[in-house]
Amino acid sequence: MSLWNFKDPLRRGFISLTGSGVEKFGTVLKSGYMKKTVTVKVSSYHWERKYKLWINKPKRFQVHDEKELGRVGDKVVIRLSHPKSVLKHYYLKSFVWMSPRQNYVVKDFLQFEKEALLYNDKLRNKTPTKTLSFLPGEMV
Repeated sequence: MSLWNFKDPLRRGFISLTGSGVEKFGTVLKSGYMKKTVTVKVSSYHWERKYKLWINKPKRFQVHDEKELGRVGDKVVIRLSHPKSVLKHYYLKSFVWMSPRQNYVVKDFLQFEKEALLYNDKLRNKTPTKTLSFLPGEMV
């Protein structure tokens, strides 16, 4: 069970995970350096009897991201799988929270992100818009 609450930091919510380390909850630290791979930081807490403190043990995992959807700051659930490579033993199961995608270069956007931008612009202007072609290097 992993604790997280995005709406109110004073209250805790629960994300149910499969036990025994099969599923883990973490934050994407790196994306785009390797194809179909993101680096996820997973924090595990345990009680240290000697010091009578909760100790944080962060660990980084290379995670397979088939559709290359992960961006830095996303909160994700990863799941154990057969080894994809020497370092990758997990795959990206689901997104719990996606970080805002503002101020990215449009050439880095995926097709569904471009369509969502155009759709939102259409709703804001309340006028029918034709599908625009984004210029490479154009900032949003």
